[in-house]
Amino acid sequence: MDFNDLEKLVKDEPQQEKKQWDKPYNKDFKKKPSVNMYEVDTITSKKIDTDSFEKVGKSFAVHTFEADEDTMKKIAVVANILVEQGFVFRHNGRSEDKLQNKILEIDNIKVEHYLPYVKGYNENTTKPVLVNYYELPFNHAAELYGQKYNELKKGSRAIYASQVQTLLGKECNNPVDMLLCFSPDGSERQPPYEKGKKYDYSKLGSLNFYLRVTDVSGISVYNFKNSESIQSLVKLIK
Repeated sequence: MDFNDLEKLVKDEPQQEKKQWDKPYNKDFKKKPSVNMYEVDTITSKKIDTDSFEKVGKSFAVHTFEADEDTMKKIAVVANILVEQGFVFRHNGRSEDKLQNKILEIDNIKVEHYLPYVKGYNENTTKPVLVNYYELPFNHAAELYGQKYNELKKGSRAIYASQVQTLLGKECNNPVDMLLCFSPDGSERQPPYEKGKKYDYSKLGSLNFYLRVTDVSGISVYNFKNSESIQSLVKLIK
């Protein structure tokens, strides 16, 4: 079975109006949180403890860098099949992400929204997990980003922490089953920060940090630049 055969497995759905996400945020988020990491000046680093993982349910995340229309279509096809198989889509909240917005329109999709409380993220979602109210994602982000994490603007720190939480879950102990991604160089691994080492971020862009998280967490990564990865994924979900 190749990708063309896989595409045939997607059920034809009747044309529907684009879904509108209800407002406002869940009322619970109006309560004063026990912690607001956005107000913390210095974040301590902490390694991800894979021994603490307690896998519950099935889920996947998506992130691409410089993906063309054909690649996004292929990832959307796979997302359709995963949703049909009961996978939950973990949405990272980017309001202008064309591919993720398309996935959100899949019929009967189950979604978990993980948002940093900063501009540029989808405030129309209901019951989002707001990363600022959780400490561990920030601790792990500080560990993976490196020594200059605390020099970043607080909004940027929150975005990296939200990426950690999207992949590892609300309490950072329930990782996604897989990350569907794309980058021009086809990378599926990215080792953690090393002092003195120079990185060429132009090849990975925003995918770079996602791969740092997956690399230390053992999360399966399928980069749609690689035909071998697509074939492995097809065999897994057919």
